[in-house]
Amino acid sequence: MKLFPFFPSLKNIPTQRNKGVIRGLSFLLSLLFLLSVGACATDQHAKTETKTDYEDYGYFSGKKLELIQNASFITSALIGDKAGILETTSNEVDGIQVAEYDLLLYDKDGTISNTIKLDISAEKLGSVVCMTGDKDGNVVLVSMVSSEASDNKTITTITTFNSDGKIVGDPVVISENFEDGLQKVLFDAKGNMYFVVIGKVTVLDKNGKEIYSISNPIIWNAFLVGDTVFVESNEVDKNDISRVKLYPLDNTKKELETPIDMTKYTIGGVDFMSNQDGLFAKNDEGIYAYDFASGKMKAVLRWSNSDFSFNGGSDQEQPDQLIMLSKDRIIVLKIGASSEMEAYLLVHDDSKSNENKKTITIAGLYLDHNADIVAAVSEFNKNSSEYRIEMKDYANDISVLESTDSFDEAQRNNEMIRKMNLDILSGNCPDIL
Repeated sequence: MKLFPFFPSLKNIPTQRNKGVIRGLSFLLSLLFLLSVGACATDQHAKTETKTDYEDYGYFSGKKLELIQNASFITSALIGDKAGILETTSNEVDGIQVAEYDLLLYDKDGTISNTIKLDISAEKLGSVVCMTGDKDGNVVLVSMVSSEASDNKTITTITTFNSDGKIVGDPVVISENFEDGLQKVLFDAKGNMYFVVIGKVTVLDKNGKEIYSISNPIIWNAFLVGDTVFVESNEVDKNDISRVKLYPLDNTKKELETPIDMTKYTIGGVDFMSNQDGLFAKNDEGIYAYDFASGKMKAVLRWSNSDFSFNGGSDQEQPDQLIMLSKDRIIVLKIGASSEMEAYLLVHDDSKSNENKKTITIAGLYLDHNADIVAAVSEFNKNSSEYRIEMKDYANDISVLESTDSFDEAQRNNEMIRKMNLDILSGNCPDIL
């Protein structure tokens, strides 16, 4: 049964994005109605799962991960083939509060395979900037430490720990001060390090000796994909439009190569991340993988099609960090204002395949910004063996999967409405609009 109420004024649709309560109530009423008539649906009216705009989305089952109680989050990273979460706790020793560092290593099933207590004091370790693993399976921490010299300057150090938490060798002290504006530290397979600050990338060998550096005011961040470092830029073109590009870094020529323009994706508000499997993007709707061959984003995970909990429906309850074990296994971290955290492992679940399920399609603008709707859809899809609710967000289509280079907000809104009207006229109208 096709249900699509008539909109008196389509041009006013974009103003509805902030009326989350009204949308939530409308959704719940519509869902109750659909469930009441579901038994009356015939094969003619109830669609079986076919290819859609989100054909790559699969269901992701999840479980909450065990963490140390009353600990504060420091950082996270891939350590070999395991996910590492570094936390700190404060314990009283001889009447003095002492900070201790614990590294939790999770295997692909979300089980803690090892808990490493780092044999170092907070004073000596300093402020941790990032964490990674080396080729020998050791844990490497980059931190800012106050110099013991009288000048009391902050120095950058690299400390390596083995699986017992003991320091391996002497910490490497970096001659250049990266205290201000350090955006990212990357380690390649050869042990070379890439320190990225706004306007500069510095390449060091494993001993901390500088190999070369590139200074350019457009440099903003960097990502390691396979063996290639991509430097992210934030630059303004001749039309005074801000653009985001990825420049492959050529270590032989010691220069930035021809860039890939990613502006059309960043318009939609995505955050990039990478691992050995590729370049990924995260936003409020889900996770996407960038296909370098086609130059397009491909859908990986949609939050509404997973067991991820948004806890209470706040629009601010979004995942803060991700550890991409693979495209099929993702650890989601939610970090509170006081560094308390929750962690979930999401796993692509073929047992909850959508094959032969009857699909109810709900469409509109900015649906994915309403956490109440996302949570309700997720809960329904998780528990229903006969039906599946598919959300089609026309705003999301424009912002990521069908991104354009349009910077005109009115033009983008008109394009969303145009697509909606085309679906109605072509007979592809969703069940609820």
